Amino acid sequence: MRVQQGAVVDLDAALALNAARLGVDHKLPLADSIVYATARAVGGVVRTQDEDFDGLPDVQYFPKRHGSRLRLRSFCEAAARVKHANAPLPSMSEQV
Repeated sequence: MRVQQGAVVDLDAALALNAARLGVDHKLPLADSIVYATARAVGGVVRTQDEDFDGLPDVQYFPKRHGSRLRLRSFCEAAARVKHANAPLPSMSEQV
């Protein structure tokens, strides 16, 4: 996957109306509909972990991995315990 440098796009009346239509059609929140309309207007693809975009054309949706948040919390708790014990920090792979 290659991500290219972005560009600033003006939110003019035509883009705002298109965003409103897409928001109603796909039940998207306002900010999401603006992102989606802008990407479509410039021939781009939305790459996201936001479930609101799942299944839409020109979107690459990547579901969030909820387990990674638990591993991070476990790592942080272990790091806090280790810090108080004055020992070296464990690696993330040791917490899986």
